[in-house]
Amino acid sequence: MQLAEAAGVAGPLARTALTRLKQKGILVPERRGRVAGYRLSEGAVRLLDEGDRRILQPRTMRLDDPWCVVSFSLPESRRALRSQLRRRLAQIGFGPVASALWIGPDFLRDEVRGVLAELDVQSQAVLFTTPRPIVEGSLADAVARWWDLAAIAHAHRAFAETVRPLLADEPDEEEAFRRFVTGVDAWRPLSFLDPGLPYELLPGNWPGRESAMLFHELKWRFAERAQRYADRVITG
Repeated sequence: MQLAEAAGVAGPLARTALTRLKQKGILVPERRGRVAGYRLSEGAVRLLDEGDRRILQPRTMRLDDPWCVVSFSLPESRRALRSQLRRRLAQIGFGPVASALWIGPDFLRDEVRGVLAELDVQSQAVLFTTPRPIVEGSLADAVARWWDLAAIAHAHRAFAETVRPLLADEPDEEEAFRRFVTGVDAWRPLSFLDPGLPYELLPGNWPGRESAMLFHELKWRFAERAQRYADRVITG
């Protein structure tokens, strides 16, 4: 609770969140001697490890990097599953070329495979690695059709507005912890919304450049101090 309150989450809200995490099986009871507590379930550890890689180590394609294309075929009788697959592909940053043909950076291939396995549709899908797609007109125009760049740009600007004030001065360790958690929480949805497309294919003055630099500065300045504070609280 102390860490939650240090991060700006009030006690009642933290307790409610804890209850929900237990109900979802993310936290499981654990006893150490006479002290009762909780630990992360094995599934939650895997999920958080995957999320950490995506959130804390953002990647950007170079213009000559390969692309990943996923093609799938699900019958009308499995319409709900088909819609779920499209929704999950969008959630990891893929864009629709057509209703059953989606594209994204090839470095997201493992995440696509994870989605297919999660939904048990591996046998109904095929993954391709391809160099620069050949399209009618410019590839930048095609990218603008496949992704909602306006929404992604808006999210980048909102992130920058949140994080700039956090970097205004040098706080103590507890405040560094709060700022780091706040910044990472603001970056988390953006890291999935934006797949990391080549800057050459994006509009000029793309706000993702600034937000990426701000996030790197946030980690560089606050991550170590935030970890020290968390370790001190956990060890009592």
